[in-house]
Amino acid sequence: MAVKVKTRYTESFRIPSRCAACGKAPAPGMKKVGNRGSWSSRVDRIIQIGFPLCEECAELDKRVSSRKALIQGLALLVSIGICSVVAFAGRGSYSYMVLGFLAGSVPFALVATFAHVCRTLGLTPDQRQRSRLVDAVRICYFKRPGLIFGRAGEIGFQFGVETFAKEFAQMNLGELT
Repeated sequence: MAVKVKTRYTESFRIPSRCAACGKAPAPGMKKVGNRGSWSSRVDRIIQIGFPLCEECAELDKRVSSRKALIQGLALLVSIGICSVVAFAGRGSYSYMVLGFLAGSVPFALVATFAHVCRTLGLTPDQRQRSRLVDAVRICYFKRPGLIFGRAGEIGFQFGVETFAKEFAQMNLGELT
């Protein structure tokens, strides 16, 4: 079960020294990076925070991430192929181009819909559980502090391990939500 933590917006965070995915002792140098971007008309801001992982979870995270990239790449190639075939079959006809675009969107939409299933094909039940936990370490949102009226900023995190979430909240004066 995912646990959400809300903390105040700061430039740095204290991170518990345990694997964020399973709670074991972390391996040196192994990190799961949480990303979140915010683009407004005034300022672009991206936050990246590294969370520790044990060797087993880091290896699994690499396998799942590379599998995800491969599946998305193949879906893109299939989509482009379908678009091209249908568009060339219609010899430049507008209706065939629209049909090609719609038909080509189907593989990409299916991959987006069933992304979790596709990423975990061929994994053992324990690895599936761990891959869900590794995916659950993320930054949900952030609100920058206000410049004029002194509004306090905040950042929302989501963790897959409750003990890690509680420790993170305690270390960073956050609260579980």
